[in-house]
Amino acid sequence: LNIHPPLHDAFGMTVMEAAAMATPSVIHYSSAVGVGEVLADHGKNVFRIDFTQSLPKIAEAVKGLLQNSALLSRVGFQAQSRAVQFTPDSYQQQLDTILNCAIDLHRRHSEL
Repeated sequence: LNIHPPLHDAFGMTVMEAAAMATPSVIHYSSAVGVGEVLADHGKNVFRIDFTQSLPKIAEAVKGLLQNSALLSRVGFQAQSRAVQFTPDSYQQQLDTILNCAIDLHRRHSEL
């Protein structure tokens, strides 16, 4: 189980690395953790808890997860299924799409 406690994070690479190895992660429940947009489903491919609560409550939540190996395995597998979609080729395709849209938008504005 990977514990990723930042309350704000542009993109938690360790979370994706853990997911690639079928290891589920615990992230802060808010949308301020960027990787939460990729692994968005609590209990499906990531676990979300409130890291602003007391340490005993956080520890209790983590302990509960650690005691449920079937759930950890299922969520780890789902996380891995999602993580393997992010290959260098798929990243390049996404980046190409974004850049082409920006170029097209620039051309349209230049023609005005």
